[in-house]
Amino acid sequence: MFSEDDARLLQLLADRAALEIEDGGLLEEHRRAWALQRSQLPQQLPEIPGVALAARYLPARATAGIGGGWYDAFVLRDGRVALAVGDVASRGERAALLTAELRNALRAYAVDGDPPAAVASRMWQFLEALERGEMATFLYALYDPAGGHVRYYSAGHPGPVFVAAGGRVTFGPVAPAAPLGVGGPPRDQENEAELMPGTTMLLYTEALAERPGDPPGPAARATGPRGEHGPERPAVAVRAP
Repeated sequence: MFSEDDARLLQLLADRAALEIEDGGLLEEHRRAWALQRSQLPQQLPEIPGVALAARYLPARATAGIGGGWYDAFVLRDGRVALAVGDVASRGERAALLTAELRNALRAYAVDGDPPAAVASRMWQFLEALERGEMATFLYALYDPAGGHVRYYSAGHPGPVFVAAGGRVTFGPVAPAAPLGVGGPPRDQENEAELMPGTTMLLYTEALAERPGDPPGPAARATGPRGEHGPERPAVAVRAP
């Protein structure tokens, strides 16, 4: 004889199995891909005296599929802070594996402190060498806490957002450039900005900037997302002392 607790447990298992069958195993596939992708992201952000770093990663809903959004933040030997965010065009486990490869490549190419455009050029060549026909947007920034300025380069990715200590929001300009894997290697078209005390610089993906059904642009970015999100939404931010 089954007890009431046994019966409730069996009912839960049956309900769960029915759900998995109904969606063709989509939820389980989503969980595996999400676990793989989450394991590729930084486990913790570096601690820098006087500088605040924060990151957030909201996973996609199962019906949207795991995408290729990723971020990273680390300190170079000269004390500058490297921040990056990117988005692979493909979906699923293939995208999750590629984000890990891109993040590892970034760490290798950035170690010598080369300018953002030079690092992006190497990232383009790396993706091209894989010969998988992949495409990925990429934004790489170098923040100098001592000098209070930041240099960044975008390969088809939205530019950073700057939030002043008083709350004023501005969108950093970016020179038009193709994503990694498209066209030719990036050219030296960097942008530079000064981070005044208390200013926050946010790097994000388009999924965070746009609401479902809204066209891209500052208006959508200012109002923020609403409802269930589709692709995942990675973001990383640094605040000047």
